[in-house]
Amino acid sequence: MRVPDGGGPPPHRHDFEEMFTILEGEIEFTFRGESTPRRPWPR
Repeated sequence: MRVPDGGGPPPHRHDFEEMFTILEGEIEFTFRGESTPRRPWPR
């Protein structure tokens, strides 16, 4: 899925694991109340 600037799903939970592959840009994940920005791995 492409996530536009300022976009993305609202906070939610799953009973299963999710995996993300960040190709470019930055996305912020929140886990147990702690937000962490993530960028692609260096190539």
